Amino acid sequence: MGSGGYATSVPKWQKMEADLIAKGVVPESAPWHERTKRWFLGHGGGLDPVTGKLVHGTKLERATERLIQILKARDSGLFRPNREKDELTYSIGTAEHCGRTRGKGAVPWVQGFPEWIDSYRSRQRRKDEEAERIRILQQYVIESREAVLESQRREKEMQAKIQEEITRQVQIQLSAHGITTAPGINISSDQLRSSCASMELPDAIKDAELCFPMDDVTEPFTSCELHIPKDNGTVKVAIGVVNPIDRTKTPRIHGAVVPAGYATVSVDKAIEGFSDVPLDIHGGDGEKTVGEAEKSFIAWRKRYINIPGKPLPHNRYG
Repeated sequence: MGSGGYATSVPKWQKMEADLIAKGVVPESAPWHERTKRWFLGHGGGLDPVTGKLVHGTKLERATERLIQILKARDSGLFRPNREKDELTYSIGTAEHCGRTRGKGAVPWVQGFPEWIDSYRSRQRRKDEEAERIRILQQYVIESREAVLESQRREKEMQAKIQEEITRQVQIQLSAHGITTAPGINISSDQLRSSCASMELPDAIKDAELCFPMDDVTEPFTSCELHIPKDNGTVKVAIGVVNPIDRTKTPRIHGAVVPAGYATVSVDKAIEGFSDVPLDIHGGDGEKTVGEAEKSFIAWRKRYINIPGKPLPHNRYG
């Protein structure tokens, strides 16, 4: 601004705005607070003489972006200026010093903010700030509680979907083997595990008599291969890991009981060309194929989990 400071610069800025208004152009800085406008122009900013748009260099770019954002928040009521805690202080990002008022020169706040004269020597401003902090904290607590409840609701919905899909798959297998149930009665995975022999699937009965390679796993994160039946054998579709089975607890996955004949595995990577192999039971986040299930836990048929170096399935009773 030169040696004259605000005293010589302010009249020039006022004339610049007046000339634009006289031409029917509304300066973009027109709705700004006086000290905000002076700070911007005093630090190298300007107005386009034709359009009235803001003109500034890279030095003011960030502060101008923040200023435009906070002015919109002020106009919508989301931001309320409070003496020196106004849009200019927010835009610059540094606190105001008591010995001078930015945009007005070396004058104390009592002169720089005359409209706030009643707030000096008053405790009401501090009380209002404390009340605002409490309001924000309460709002945060409410939103956090709502987020937790929403997360719990989604988790219950997901568990219900998993259980519904397991039940659907069980019904499909029952129907495929000619086993029917009374009208209105569904066989769930829990019931399938504890049902009598006459209601179990033939494959499940055979599997119950066998000890599969993964049944002998004793080390956590043991590498495995996931296969599917093809022709007279099987084909590898993915690689993953399995953990030892805790036989003291009912095995579960994503909150649902693992169906008989299945085990929980973590899919590391689908083999190229087999990403679209469908899962018997959808994953916890709705995964439907082997490719979608990468890096997540799924239920896979024990019969088709191959542990390299482990023996083939054998009769658990010798």
